[in-house]
Amino acid sequence: MLPPVGCVLAVANLARRERELIVHYRLENRFFRPPGLTESLFAWVLRVEQAEGRRENEDLVMLSLAGAKSDKGQETQLRVKLDLHVHSCYSFDSSLQPEELREVCALRELDGVAITDHDCLEGALEFQRKLPDLVIVAGEEIRTREGEIIGLFLREEIPPGLSAEETIELIKDQGGVVCIPHPFDYIKLKRLTASRLLKMREMIDCLEVINGKPRYWGANHKASEFSRSWGFLVTAGSDAHRKEDVGKVYTEMESFHSPREFLKNLEGAQVYGERYSAWASQLERWRSRLRRTGKA
Repeated sequence: MLPPVGCVLAVANLARRERELIVHYRLENRFFRPPGLTESLFAWVLRVEQAEGRRENEDLVMLSLAGAKSDKGQETQLRVKLDLHVHSCYSFDSSLQPEELREVCALRELDGVAITDHDCLEGALEFQRKLPDLVIVAGEEIRTREGEIIGLFLREEIPPGLSAEETIELIKDQGGVVCIPHPFDYIKLKRLTASRLLKMREMIDCLEVINGKPRYWGANHKASEFSRSWGFLVTAGSDAHRKEDVGKVYTEMESFHSPREFLKNLEGAQVYGERYSAWASQLERWRSRLRRTGKA
């Protein structure tokens, strides 16, 4: 037996007010999942309205994890929180294990990460298999003859030591995304210069404008200014080599199902975080190397 019409309308009005509060709360606090109780309330109102043949408040109940139509009839997609530069235990200088990643993602409310091991794709593919509950973008931080380039959404490993153009071509051949990490960390011995970035501008998909541990303190500010001046899409990643640093820097964007959609949604992305101690990270990287050689 259905409740009286007045009760239905009262609940629908309550749902509308709750929805407005939730949307505001999501915008202010960067949440993207509505509370479960409210979703249940919305679903109940929809069932009642279907039974009564009224659909005028359909928009109230369509805010779901799959995305839905808004009041204007446009799609409202989930926003996801991703650290787009993380090293796993498959990097020679990192110790991060799959279960550690799961724990820190839960702690920092991350939806996932891009695994970008040094010259290695195996770790990213393994983490994808072991962590199906997380968004794991398979990537590789590739050392070219001029500096490092990150390839995202890769299926095959790309060898180091090639030219920047050759490396980018191999990433593109797989349908991958080209990202330049820490482009203005001047202390790095090898990096792609600003003039090279502009020369290859049409080949580059995005620049990392917040990196967690550049050695040069002004690197992130410089990268941000450069990207704004020349219209590059931007990302942010912690460059973590241990679980404690995962998620200290992250990118928030609409969810995606393909590299093409990733790039499209990156246009509306927001980046968060700040530089942490590059030297503490370097110490941990040295320890990881020693452990691998049995000298620790």
